[in-house]
Amino acid sequence: MPGSRIINIAASLIALLVLPAAGFGKDACSVKNIGLVKNMPPARSQDGVNFCYAFSAVAQVQHIYCKNKPGGCKYSFFEPQEFDDRLSVIDAISLAKNGSLVEFGRIRSTLEAIKANGALAKENCAPFDGFLQESSALKGEKATVWQKLRGLYEKYRNSATKPPSQKIIIACTIAKEAKETANLKTDIQEIAAALERQQFETFVKEVSLPKKCEYSRVSIPPFSVKTSESADPRVTAPIIAHKLIQGTPVGASICTNMNDKKNCGGHFVVLSGIRERCCGKICKKQYRLYDSANVFWSNSERDDYFEPWVDSTIVLEKIRQFGVHKEAGGPVQWLE
Repeated sequence: MPGSRIINIAASLIALLVLPAAGFGKDACSVKNIGLVKNMPPARSQDGVNFCYAFSAVAQVQHIYCKNKPGGCKYSFFEPQEFDDRLSVIDAISLAKNGSLVEFGRIRSTLEAIKANGALAKENCAPFDGFLQESSALKGEKATVWQKLRGLYEKYRNSATKPPSQKIIIACTIAKEAKETANLKTDIQEIAAALERQQFETFVKEVSLPKKCEYSRVSIPPFSVKTSESADPRVTAPIIAHKLIQGTPVGASICTNMNDKKNCGGHFVVLSGIRERCCGKICKKQYRLYDSANVFWSNSERDDYFEPWVDSTIVLEKIRQFGVHKEAGGPVQWLE
């Protein structure tokens, strides 16, 4: 079982144990759901690799896909992976980055690339979970497997001066190690050929996205990308509430370095629910977040899929900060 799934399930159980029980004491809290988005995939961990833009974009496209798929989607936790309907994050990145797996990007451009292609590979054909290390998914550390693949690629590139006969042996040895390290579905010959690519990002795309996956993509229903160019909470809050009540997830571009005037620390999440939580006479709106980094809301309540509920004022302020830094792309996006 992939490490990210085990960790998410375990963390959910821990969260349930530590949350205060509702209904006890005079200040017991009550919750009223205002809008919950259906057909959303379970949140996944990017494990420290900077692909939040792709995870957020694919989550929104997944919603459109599942909403239009007869019978909806299934997600396999304990069943064979062929029954899993999740769409491939790796394929989305490749489409957005011209055949490379490049860290850092934008939701809007990734969504437009998926829209233009009209199809995505299934996650079970090109699994991102091969890059995960079980011990770090909740710590935001750099994925060990990703770093090991980079090391193997550089090791081969450093053998450029070797005679051709030796390079072939080195390539096959490294390809075998890469396949075992990341549990790649690409065959050894393809991995060995990919080692000749001039950039690591192109190499890692070719070894993690087999050609057969590109040939067996599933069609995505047509959609258009809408944005709010204003980051003012007086503008974004009504839009977010309206869309969530309609059952439409909302992509949000946020700042994580709230006190840093130079480095915004841009990050991308998806809002998939809105509710009102009242403790005594104090009531607050909260958003449910699909957050692949999963490190910025450590004290928040969690739902069954370990997705946090966060006070709307906190999220709206992070969106506003993103707008202040004038980062590229609208701070709020949704699909129609």
